Amino acid sequence: MFVASEPGNLSMAVLPKGLRGRRVLIIQSMIRHYRQAFYEGLAATLDENDVTLRVAYSLPSGRMAMSNDDIPLDPSIGVIVPMKLMMDGRLIYQSVWKHILWADLVIVEQANKFVVNHPLVVASMLGIRRLGFWGHGWNHQLSQGSLSERLKRQIVPHCDWWFAYTEGVGRYVAEKGMNRNRITVVENTVDTGALMQLVAQVNDTDMADFRKTYGIPEAAKLGVFSGALYERKRMPFLLKAAHRIKAKVPEFHLAVIGDGPDGPMIKEAAGRHDWIHALGTTFGKDKAVCYRLADAFLCPGMVGLAIVDALAAGLPFVTSDLPIHSPEIEYLEDGVNGLYLPHDVHAFGDAVAALLADEPRLAEMKAAAENAARARPMSRMVGNFSDGILSCLGVARAVQTT
Repeated sequence: MFVASEPGNLSMAVLPKGLRGRRVLIIQSMIRHYRQAFYEGLAATLDENDVTLRVAYSLPSGRMAMSNDDIPLDPSIGVIVPMKLMMDGRLIYQSVWKHILWADLVIVEQANKFVVNHPLVVASMLGIRRLGFWGHGWNHQLSQGSLSERLKRQIVPHCDWWFAYTEGVGRYVAEKGMNRNRITVVENTVDTGALMQLVAQVNDTDMADFRKTYGIPEAAKLGVFSGALYERKRMPFLLKAAHRIKAKVPEFHLAVIGDGPDGPMIKEAAGRHDWIHALGTTFGKDKAVCYRLADAFLCPGMVGLAIVDALAAGLPFVTSDLPIHSPEIEYLEDGVNGLYLPHDVHAFGDAVAALLADEPRLAEMKAAAENAARARPMSRMVGNFSDGILSCLGVARAVQTT
């Protein structure tokens, strides 16, 4: 439907000699750990086409640092720039001007809070600088009637290229006036291959050690949540639903991975109940062991990239029908690789309890979850994104052959 949505079906033009050495700048407020593989893969792919990638980002502070999941990029790709938070974080200013002057194409997150975006839109409209938007299309957590969202809708088509998270976002920005031939659906994901490998490498000893550390019986039915712990993730709801599940499935345990403002709430609950486990910020092998032991991923609040993690680990993804989900909710197939439930503690808890008690159904959902993740590897996102960049720069044009 959109340009560069199927990298395997694209024919790339030969790079003309006079167009070599193009430079691309991506501006981010900070670098989350899950983006590292993407930037490394994108830089390598662009380099093969004689295009240099630079990612300008800042070190998090204040509430941005509370999730404790940021990382530095290799200096060959990333450059750290000063950042100033204004209006209690509602505006973000980054000193990136010299990097903008360096670049032939600047790609930014489509968000009003980034001060630098607004002059870049003007520069794009005047033909001074190529600009790419990368993002959700609209803020799924704000009212569409808000001043911020009205402004955002007006700006949607005023760029040279759109890197849409999902097909749904691609359709949305096209409806708002963006040329369909200048939209790339990137199919936003994380490094599912690495996580799948880590989970597959977990052995019996690893699982036995984990159970012993956290006091989880071998016969336990384990639900897991992983992500930032804050209001939109609905931790109070999760704890109430967990108690209802426990009443119906006595062997149920809940593991919560992550940190944030609601971290103390989870730790307090874990201190009172030996079947609730607060793991804090956890990556790598320890996270993989927890996923291997788990039976389902429980996320009653806002859904983002956590769904990709869950599916990659072969975990049915269970959420509720809130209107605040990010575009990745499109990856959920209700009743196939997860459940999309009413935002009601009783309904949510009862449905999860029924799933955990139905072994054949649970096994089918686990297999479907893994299949869904395999359909969206990191290489696919890298390929889509790089095809869009090359097309925008004019060094190659992606043409669908199907």
